[in-house]
Amino acid sequence: MSNYLSIPLISWAVVAVIMVIIYLWGRAIKNNGIVDIFWAYNFLVIAIIIWLLADGYEPRKNAVCALAALWSLRLGYYLTIRVGSHLKEEEGRYKQLRLEWNETKFFFFFRCRHSVTLC
Repeated sequence: MSNYLSIPLISWAVVAVIMVIIYLWGRAIKNNGIVDIFWAYNFLVIAIIIWLLADGYEPRKNAVCALAALWSLRLGYYLTIRVGSHLKEEEGRYKQLRLEWNETKFFFFFRCRHSVTLC
């Protein structure tokens, strides 16, 4: 299988596992806002996968992956502080979605968030 297909599939699979775990954790603590934190950190995971598996001009690959990793860490850190400061209380938008949606819709919301990460 070519890298053009295997890298996105590996990235999708790894991020899918992460987001299922986060979905289960969010359900357990009744706070789906944690999806925001890990959505940001998923870009770091994808950057590492690309850095490890992709072919290409090494200096450019290193620079692009480093920039993606730094951006992911910056955003993830910000969201960890913002969302993590009130883990016991869910954000308003997620409270409203919890009222309007059932657990199946929330699960697919988490799945869509992880799929958008790969686009």
